[in-house]
Amino acid sequence: MKRKKAIVIVAFGTAKDAGFNKYLLPFKKDVEEKYGEKFDCFFALTSKKMLSKLTLDVKSYEDTLEELKMKNYDEVYVETLYFSKGKEYSKVEEVTNKYINSFEIIKITKPILEENKNLIDEYFNKYDNILFICHGVLDSEESLEEEYIKSAIKEKSKGQSYVALINKQDDYKNVISNIKDDNIPKVTIVPILITKGYHFKKDIIAESKESFLGKLKNEDITVEVVDKSLGENRFFRQVVLESLDKIIEEVGEPLE
Repeated sequence: MKRKKAIVIVAFGTAKDAGFNKYLLPFKKDVEEKYGEKFDCFFALTSKKMLSKLTLDVKSYEDTLEELKMKNYDEVYVETLYFSKGKEYSKVEEVTNKYINSFEIIKITKPILEENKNLIDEYFNKYDNILFICHGVLDSEESLEEEYIKSAIKEKSKGQSYVALINKQDDYKNVISNIKDDNIPKVTIVPILITKGYHFKKDIIAESKESFLGKLKNEDITVEVVDKSLGENRFFRQVVLESLDKIIEEVGEPLE
């Protein structure tokens, strides 16, 4: 009997159907393009709040695994769309462990920043002075995203580049001070966000005094914006796909 194999892409989510289709669904299409003949592909979310706002046929990660269990799948490979091992990734680990005995094989990819060292290389090739803006962890001074980007800047940046966190209170003040101290007249804002949701549009690129864009302009710093989420970036999606390749290769599934 032919073995039943599934790939599940799991993410935090986004609040609008159009956003899901534009920023998250491409990850599933990439997987289907490569593995669709041998694997059935599913998308799941970990945020109950985001799930409640969507009208699409998308389930929680746990409900998805329960469905695969009931349909007698043998192997499940999970592509996780989380930058670091935070609250949402930990949810995936917890649910996966709950179903560890429900399948012959169930494996998940590591957090994106732990697995891939070249995620932002293309920006260093295109721009000189870059301000990377990422989410960060609410009420926390520590951020793997910040450490990752600072390390990449030190190693690969051609000009003066910086990183700021949306959830780090008043972080923009330090960044602007550093930009001015370095006498940099122009920076390129690169959002390190998978979807173009509330934070992307309101906190980063909005034409308002409260956004990063507005605060920089208020200091007479010229700003260029990369108005594209990582979910729209094929290079980023392919790097993430390589992490899925690895966990499939580990069990001896040949890649074409």
